[in-house]
Amino acid sequence: MNFYKVLTPFQKFFLIFFLITGILSFFQLVLMGQGSFCSVFTVIGIIGLISTISGIFTCIYQARASLSCYFWWILNTITYAIVALHGALYGQFIQNIIFLLPLEIIGFIAWKRNIQTSTHGEIDVERFTAKHWIFSIIGLAIAWVVYAYFLIELPAIFKLLFNMNISSDPSYIMDSFTAVMTIYAVWLTSKRYLEQWYFWFLSNLGVILFIESMIKSGTVSVNDLSGALVWIQFGTSAIYGYFCWRKLYKARHNQ
Repeated sequence: MNFYKVLTPFQKFFLIFFLITGILSFFQLVLMGQGSFCSVFTVIGIIGLISTISGIFTCIYQARASLSCYFWWILNTITYAIVALHGALYGQFIQNIIFLLPLEIIGFIAWKRNIQTSTHGEIDVERFTAKHWIFSIIGLAIAWVVYAYFLIELPAIFKLLFNMNISSDPSYIMDSFTAVMTIYAVWLTSKRYLEQWYFWFLSNLGVILFIESMIKSGTVSVNDLSGALVWIQFGTSAIYGYFCWRKLYKARHNQ
């Protein structure tokens, strides 16, 4: 339990709260009397639970700037990709396996090297310059357009390569935006930039689609509540992570 003792009070609350809500979400059908334990403890169900738990630990250790975050992050990415593939969410599967997973492996190697060369045994947090912001804004705008076009053409690509018929993305503009922001945030994390948290927060703007779907349906289901908890988890993590990394940056540069 040493890992728990070193956590801050907020991190302990974050861990316990989202672990409990994640487990309750896993058993939601049983608790509502709409399923049995056998229907919950499926292979894909257990993989989904692992994805949920690993995501919680990723948030905590990333905010702490701990190398351990990459173990949980890679586990979360792989398990979520499997769940996405099972649910025919091919865009999410491609994003996680083709884009995010390689960046996470690169990030792990980069962080480990930085820690080994650091005099204080922790990563060195970097900051953006004006040039970084200019190139980021221009590059992200271009990437947003390219990724949106990719999502539009994805059904045709799957038909051509795999002879599979998949539905088009009805929200390709917002989905491409969140995907590009997420990919860029992962890359900035590997480069140890404090500004990564701005883009993590922007990547959570997909909650707009979530709210829109609830408004259109006119009802709030248990799945909607589970989705809301996920957005709360990652949104809270982005805000908290920013303040943790800013404090770390100031501590290193005020010495």
